[in-house]
Amino acid sequence: MGFWVNGRASLTPQAVANAGLRPNVNYIVIGKKQDSNIVINRGIEMGVFTGYLVPEAAFTAPVNRSGIKEIIVKISPTERFDPWLQYEANIMIHYLRDLYPFVPKVIARGVVSVTTSASGQPDVNRRAPYFAMPKLPGERLCDLAEKWVKRIPTREEVASLIKIFYEECLIMAKVHDVNIIHRDLKPANMLSDQYHSPAILDFGSANIRNAKIPRRIYGTAGFFAPDHALGIVNSEDPSIDIYGMGASFLSLLSSNRPLRYHPSMPNPWEGNETPEQKQREYCQALWQYSNKTVEELIKLSNIPEVFKSTGLARLLFTIAHPRSEMRPKGMLEVAGELKRVNSEFTVHELVG
Repeated sequence: MGFWVNGRASLTPQAVANAGLRPNVNYIVIGKKQDSNIVINRGIEMGVFTGYLVPEAAFTAPVNRSGIKEIIVKISPTERFDPWLQYEANIMIHYLRDLYPFVPKVIARGVVSVTTSASGQPDVNRRAPYFAMPKLPGERLCDLAEKWVKRIPTREEVASLIKIFYEECLIMAKVHDVNIIHRDLKPANMLSDQYHSPAILDFGSANIRNAKIPRRIYGTAGFFAPDHALGIVNSEDPSIDIYGMGASFLSLLSSNRPLRYHPSMPNPWEGNETPEQKQREYCQALWQYSNKTVEELIKLSNIPEVFKSTGLARLLFTIAHPRSEMRPKGMLEVAGELKRVNSEFTVHELVG
């Protein structure tokens, strides 16, 4: 499957300024990626891929490459503006715009021409709404931890993770302050670089805090709070993201494996079931341990034994407890606790 996208990007003067682009220049959205990340939503396909905003003059005359901006493009699966896509764009425009570059921002929004190509099939051409965001610098935490797949992370690496998650918690506290719940926190949606410049990505599952009608779209299996996924709790509140933060850290300690309390528990990242089926089966299995204490959960868990006696483990299993009432009440509290346990792994104090 491949996407070819082209079409004039209709940018307002303010959008041009926000994106750091040159004024009075017509920009074109282009992109080509053979291995596009296809997000399946209720059986429909939404294209998400790296593209570029290129000055139209670049096609007829030499142009300074500083005028070419690498972007992330989200394409609607239909010729109409997909409601999920529109909801995500509106959240970033109306709630999160002051948090850039710690979260993405919308710099272009409109309609482009899309050619979808699949092996052995004729190309399909259509017009589709889209929005574009700057590609933020850094490495996804899931990629950062790939080096640990066959070994346990060192104390120095764990200390680095604590610092990264401390900074990610501070960002999420600001997101919650503007009444947005992310609802899909996981290592793939967290960025960091060698300078520990953090960022949170992908607000496609986000919702307004305490929304009267919770979204029935859940985050990724293995990282979404089980009490919310099973409908035991029906509010959009920070405990969803607090659970995601804890489950993310635990997966990285365990070489990118999902949290499990018994070998018979389903692995939410394997099998042929739909994402919804995997989510429900995994969360039902997690909920069987909802009356366990933090100490019991640690003992039963699949995290490396070397971490089970640490204050970090006690914190993470409190954050990722199946019951929301057992978790900290806010991200600043989580950040403060990470700062406290940091001394177990490093002599350097966290500042902030």
